[in-house]
Amino acid sequence: MANEIPNAVALMKDADFRDWVRAGVCYQAATLIAAGTAPATSLKVANEIVGNPAVHLDRFLNVLACRPQICSIGATVATIGQPLLLAQITAVWDKLSTAIYPV
Repeated sequence: MANEIPNAVALMKDADFRDWVRAGVCYQAATLIAAGTAPATSLKVANEIVGNPAVHLDRFLNVLACRPQICSIGATVATIGQPLLLAQITAVWDKLSTAIYPV
């Protein structure tokens, strides 16, 4: 555990990581809307993202870049890969949604 902060900083600045997070949150939003079983705050964020992915993109980007599960792996999205990124988007979605819209 020596490169997490430098890796997180690099990811936060990386255009490819940003694009992947944008696509990943749109994918997750569509999945949650289709299932219709997520908590109300999670569905609210999902509907907002489908309408405008940029509305919460920086929040997801910052949280994901700093997740130890991601920043301990590397400083590029190619190193992190799609399965891990999508798993981490899923892992943070409900809690981040509740932080955005506290109940």
